[in-house]
Amino acid sequence: MNTVQMVPIDLIDPHPKNRRHELADLPSLAKSIKAQGVRQNLLLVPQLINEIQEQDGHRHGPTHRFESVDNERYTVVIGHRRLAAAELAGLTEVPAVVDPTLTEADQLELMLVENLQREGLTPIEEAEGYQELLDLGLSVATIAKKVGRSAKVVKDRAKLLTLPEAARERIQSGQGSLLDAAKLDEFADDPETLDKLAGLIGSANFSVEWVRAKETRKRHAEQQPIVDALVAKGLTEITDRAVSRGRSWIMDIRQADKVEELMLPEGSVFWRGTYYSDVEVWGPESAVDDEGAEAAAVAKAEREAAWAAERAQREAEAAEAEECWKTRDAWIRERITGRFTHQQRAMLAEHVAPVLLTQGSLSSYSIGTWLGIDFSKTEKARQKAIAGFMEGLDWAAFLLVFLHLLAGHSWTGRTLPVLYDVLERLGYQVSDLERGHLAVDEDGE
Repeated sequence: MNTVQMVPIDLIDPHPKNRRHELADLPSLAKSIKAQGVRQNLLLVPQLINEIQEQDGHRHGPTHRFESVDNERYTVVIGHRRLAAAELAGLTEVPAVVDPTLTEADQLELMLVENLQREGLTPIEEAEGYQELLDLGLSVATIAKKVGRSAKVVKDRAKLLTLPEAARERIQSGQGSLLDAAKLDEFADDPETLDKLAGLIGSANFSVEWVRAKETRKRHAEQQPIVDALVAKGLTEITDRAVSRGRSWIMDIRQADKVEELMLPEGSVFWRGTYYSDVEVWGPESAVDDEGAEAAAVAKAEREAAWAAERAQREAEAAEAEECWKTRDAWIRERITGRFTHQQRAMLAEHVAPVLLTQGSLSSYSIGTWLGIDFSKTEKARQKAIAGFMEGLDWAAFLLVFLHLLAGHSWTGRTLPVLYDVLERLGYQVSDLERGHLAVDEDGE
């Protein structure tokens, strides 16, 4: 059995793999230690790896990895904060138990468990601790059992270390949430998008850009069969629509099975639509000798270009409006399950009352659609579904949902500025994209 002994502080080194980088509130602990001494023993291991023992003709040695030419030094396993505070308090020695039997895995496990119990680790520090245990050969299930976490938590934390550096830094500093980090998983195979989103974690623009990236990925998957069919016909893809200038627009293709029967001129190119699942095909501008025909072709090309630009603008605004709707809809669905303060209830009542008086009410179909109610069911079943939603919700939640649904999906709704005023007062982070559209709408442009 290991006994407690007094060990000089100047012979004790911090553990090089302690995941707890910040030792909080040392002055307060130092004051307590100065008055009462160190009330809890430290746990140390000797730095003895160079010492080899001979037994029965075989060589045996300790399993520690921490080499030192000085066999009288020790490494802290438990008690880093107490050691630092004791030194700050002016003590020259501390009570400790020295255990030479602890393997490196034992040491890492003990430090990790202690730090988790004291809530001293950031998610990134916790992830680093799990990864070191995994590197030593421990399974996820074993680690989870030892540290008192679920296997899913261990795997999810370790996965944080695969994120781009920008994301890890933001999570480490508390700017980004673990929920946001989890949203990056689906873009692990898309480094460009992953890096872009990683740099936005914790910002007001993250949610909108994440929704936009999801929509882009979904659209590209829908376009891929068309793209494959066009490539098989010998067409090349352009990624910059400006390259299409000087060419003749041929058509939008929305179904892959229509491509095979098309007769497309040699030199045609295609471009993936930005907001819908269509693919545009452009052909080479044919040479003409007649000046009148050439002028007509130029005029036609200009009209087509103007029409395409106008359509692209409308599509962009509609797509952006839909992305922002999904972002705030997800936030509202999560927020209404919580409680509202008296001040928040009063604020909502103040903002929603004028809307009720001037813009009427929502239809039961609109509310039911938002709730995902199947209208093919009986009236009794629909009423039961609505009652189930309402049960336990704060009445202020219904005012927020009313305002949200009345504002709608576009940027032209009269209720939209009121809704965003309410959302921001409730803690919603308004993105630059949303602010830009709201400012344009207020100016009437």
